[in-house]
Amino acid sequence: MHPYPNAPFPFDALPDVAQFAAKEILLNTAAPDNVVGTCALSAMSIATSLSFNVRLPHGPVRAPTLYMVVITESGDRKSTVEKLVMQPLYELHEELANAAQKQRSLLRDERDIKVAVRKRYIADIAKAETNGSSSEALRAALKQVGHTDREYTTATGLIVGNTTPAAFMTTIGGSHRFAAILSDEGGAVLNGPLYSDLSLLNSAWDYVPLLGRERARASTFAHFPRVCIYVAVQPGVWRKFDAKRGQAVLTSGFRARTLIASAQSKQGFRHAPAMGLVFERLGDFHECVQQLIGPYRRAMLSNEPLQFTPLELEPRAAQLARMPSTSYPKLRSTWRCFH
Repeated sequence: MHPYPNAPFPFDALPDVAQFAAKEILLNTAAPDNVVGTCALSAMSIATSLSFNVRLPHGPVRAPTLYMVVITESGDRKSTVEKLVMQPLYELHEELANAAQKQRSLLRDERDIKVAVRKRYIADIAKAETNGSSSEALRAALKQVGHTDREYTTATGLIVGNTTPAAFMTTIGGSHRFAAILSDEGGAVLNGPLYSDLSLLNSAWDYVPLLGRERARASTFAHFPRVCIYVAVQPGVWRKFDAKRGQAVLTSGFRARTLIASAQSKQGFRHAPAMGLVFERLGDFHECVQQLIGPYRRAMLSNEPLQFTPLELEPRAAQLARMPSTSYPKLRSTWRCFH
């Protein structure tokens, strides 16, 4: 028996804005409901975690980040669903990546100008001293130029596909302290180098400071990073991963931190919408996501400190079936922000 039964996703437990959008995607794409539901929940988690913290009933503060895996067959519209649901997040990623590129270009130009000016002053100082003239004014001017020690910051935390622990630490160790790992071909992620270090991912889920060691380089420190994971993987790939790493995933506590769903494939049973894809409620969901990520976007573009609003939660019965209790407070905070 499969350890993750493909029971229907509990769409009615989602906030209305997410529920209506998810059902609309379900109707238009005929993708498996667990693919649509987990992707929507993941987008909600990413958007919420960029602006909010959640205080657990027993005191500790956590980021409302979720690790999610959906097991589904190839051809079940994983990529289509992800592009529809995650559109505002990919647009944010592109905007911040372009801003980072512009910043790198400006700093590179500034560095080149300073290097040229310093070389000119050094040559003039040498010439003045050779001629027996005073070089004090030139030395003072050289000192005013300064050095080129300014560095640009990485301005986007969206990681599409596989990555390494070093690159992951560089991302969450930046000014944003955030990373979202998205992949509709999850085999590369599950079998990649990042998933070989489960303690690193466990600590990120627990919202604690991280110290990464890099070869021949200084250590990278991440101050309370916020990490979300959404991975869609084929059943055969998951079975191989489970056979190879299943015991380590279980004993390390990583499985308890991950929400896992199995989708009933609809291959051969899809309908084609008569007038093509028609979306009326998806825009409301995108607007809600954009509002939640707005403060993060403004902070990144203006290089201002990030501010996170704390949410106080009371213990309640789990809203979503089949979800581990360790993820419940994070789910509740995500649910609350979309009302």
